[in-house]
Amino acid sequence: MKNQSIYYLRDNLRKLIEMHSSVSHAASALDINRQQLNKYLVGTSTPSIRTLATIASYFNLTVDDMFLPPDKFARRAPNPDIAEHLPDFTTEALRAIVQRGTAVQDALAGYCGNYFRISSSPNLPYKIMRAYTRIYQEEGLTLATTVEVHSACQLHARDGRFIRKLHSLVVSIGDRIYFLDASQRMRLSASIFYPETIPKFEFLRGSEMSVSDTGLRKIYQIPVLLQKLANGPLTKSQVKACGFFDSDSPEIGDEALRRLNLEW
Repeated sequence: MKNQSIYYLRDNLRKLIEMHSSVSHAASALDINRQQLNKYLVGTSTPSIRTLATIASYFNLTVDDMFLPPDKFARRAPNPDIAEHLPDFTTEALRAIVQRGTAVQDALAGYCGNYFRISSSPNLPYKIMRAYTRIYQEEGLTLATTVEVHSACQLHARDGRFIRKLHSLVVSIGDRIYFLDASQRMRLSASIFYPETIPKFEFLRGSEMSVSDTGLRKIYQIPVLLQKLANGPLTKSQVKACGFFDSDSPEIGDEALRRLNLEW
């Protein structure tokens, strides 16, 4: 029965990955090496419990769900055709958002690159959070991945248990840039930025609306700042530079703090 469950796992994982446009896109969304993900799909390798928990959580499932027989798994797994059963005006709105993202690809190309994302913290009013954001284009869309380090101790920055990744669709409407993020199970957030002249800008100022992951899950709105960095892959030093800082910390920089604290 144990071996049968492994076959169920492989088949169920295939069904989930098929919801993405490609294995490469799924690997990027799940933060798994593409070659390793292919090994899981063909059955030459089995995900660790930690990796399996990450995959299951991404699709709003549990680890136990992943080992269910196909008929039972089908009742638990997300339905990729759910849009077919939505009202016409809803599907039109969703389609318009994706089309908008495709239409403005050229306009957003100048913003692709690496940034520090600096914001106040809704749960820690005297702290500033600095994260890493990469804006890039793929399959006709502009996307953003943000890496947050949720630990006051910078020595823990290399430990994945203290790191959260957020994935956003980036669109441009008028004189504003929108980041739409639905990648987290318990939260939906939207950020709006006011672009400056490109390509000679260093900061993008904006505002984020979301819900806290802790406490009473109150809705909050906070100022947020994107600070331009040199292009290239994410480095260990950049991850170590992320985390929580005092609101007047010199590590953030006077110019960034001034822009973050401007009245709206």
